[in-house]
Amino acid sequence: MIHSMQRDRERRLRRKPRRKRGLVACLIALTGVALLANLLTSPHLEEPTTDAVHNPPGYRPPVLDPAEADARAAAAAARVVDALPPAPRIAYAVTVTEEPKASSVGFLDGAAVLAQSVRSAHKRSTYGAPAFVAFVSPRISQRTRASLRGIGFRSIEKQLPIAPDKIEGSFLRKLWTEPNEKFPDPTMRGGCCGAWELLKLYAWTLTEYERVVHVDMDCLLLHPIDELLSIDASLVYTADYNMMNDNQRKNRLTPAVQGGFLVVRPSRDVFEALVALMQRGKWGGKCSGWECTGVGHWWGGATIQGLLPYFYDRHAKTLTMARASDLKAVEVDRCVYDNMGDKAVVNPLPYVGCSAARQTPFDEVKFAHFTVCQKPWTCNPARDPDDDKKICLALHAAWFDIRREFEEEHGMPSEKKVCRRGYKKMAFPAGFGE
Repeated sequence: MIHSMQRDRERRLRRKPRRKRGLVACLIALTGVALLANLLTSPHLEEPTTDAVHNPPGYRPPVLDPAEADARAAAAAARVVDALPPAPRIAYAVTVTEEPKASSVGFLDGAAVLAQSVRSAHKRSTYGAPAFVAFVSPRISQRTRASLRGIGFRSIEKQLPIAPDKIEGSFLRKLWTEPNEKFPDPTMRGGCCGAWELLKLYAWTLTEYERVVHVDMDCLLLHPIDELLSIDASLVYTADYNMMNDNQRKNRLTPAVQGGFLVVRPSRDVFEALVALMQRGKWGGKCSGWECTGVGHWWGGATIQGLLPYFYDRHAKTLTMARASDLKAVEVDRCVYDNMGDKAVVNPLPYVGCSAARQTPFDEVKFAHFTVCQKPWTCNPARDPDDDKKICLALHAAWFDIRREFEEEHGMPSEKKVCRRGYKKMAFPAGFGE
């Protein structure tokens, strides 16, 4: 009997948890049904309905005043524009006059390192990220243009801005129209690139930018140049005094413009005035330099190196423009902004800036130009006895540092000793830029 009573008691105790669990399950089920019903009746899940459902009888939506509607639309558009990245205010331009030879090792590497140096420097610039433009002659292949595109350059094909056979000056006209054994294409005669160097003048046509910095491919930007980009002038340049002879410097002749570094404020009017002067072409022959002034009587003087100093220092005085500063050129320190590692300027000292580029501390150099120092891909930086600061060695080392930076960012193989047993080209992937 006692055992029977104990068994009954144990059965009752076991039933209680089961009843509790059943009750909890019922409560959960009821809660779920309620939540589901709430979701199904929620206005967020309903299909769009007419105003008659959600608004009281007789309701009419407000009619906006047209001016207010336009203002709201403009504000919405402004918000979209604000969300977009700012358009480049500055462009860096290069000119490619001839198709690079198959054996050339420096063309594409130089372009890549130049662009990388500009991007790196502009991370510290108030002008933001720049655009890249390449003026290319019709002889430049699509493959080369694709390679430039891969680096970031927008190629713009350009013909000569002048007609050589219509140049008024007979000496210059014959120079660029009469071929000989050495120059089957006479337009390549004179200076580095002959008449084709005049493609650099198209920098003045890029009016979508505040400034265009036209540089040569064998250059390197080490620091921002914001202070030059804000100068109120048509041209900011460095002078190449060592291109001139002793008498020209002694007589304080208008100095040669160094064509590898030009900071241009675009203007169609200036471009057309430069082209008109070039088309007149009264250079050389019985007279020295441009229009018998002696200005431009040096290597490359028939084009950029002589045309620009003559235009701004002499010819501009005969012109008028809506903006007076469009006829103004400003010279800046050659050792800081276009350091070529060349010898000191003497008898007399430069009009502007320091005398000896070779003796400039590396940390002070903002823009380097590999001429006297030789190209980095020659693996043979110049070592002149008066190079007290070993500037050429320092500039070459900086170039290779930036090369490795480009390679790392693009997932390309990179080596610390690129010049072991000769220069090793950058390993661009197949079809780069295509």
